[in-house]
Amino acid sequence: MKIPIVDFAKIPSAFGKPFWRTGSGGQYIMSYFGNAKTLVGTSYSLSVLGCEKPAPVLDQACSVMEPGLPGKSDESPRTWATVQVPALGRTLRHQFTNMAFGDANDTWQTEPFTIATADGKTDLYQASIECENTEVSALMFSKLQVS
Repeated sequence: MKIPIVDFAKIPSAFGKPFWRTGSGGQYIMSYFGNAKTLVGTSYSLSVLGCEKPAPVLDQACSVMEPGLPGKSDESPRTWATVQVPALGRTLRHQFTNMAFGDANDTWQTEPFTIATADGKTDLYQASIECENTEVSALMFSKLQVS
């Protein structure tokens, strides 16, 4: 069984072609990895997970562990941000999910969201972006589309 593919529209050519992993039920994860030297806003990776399984609606954004005093971590609660996604005809909630350490950037992730198909089935998706700031993540999430 195949599910509709959700992808990022009009992303910089530095991302190249996506890397795919698929499962027998039509589920997939598609990832792009950018070349940081050629990107404006330095988005380094984009990914979309798609599957047929339902997911719970999250009331609150998850908290994030951040470095604190030497040898300690602090748990910081997060809030949802929203972004309008014209190609999907909806607003998506997203949140900061992972602080950068070493050679990585911060990560933002949409809440799991659904898309109904013409035959009435509902499939589940979630997108994530590793980039420098929330403005870039919102811009990239706004480019999601069904392809």
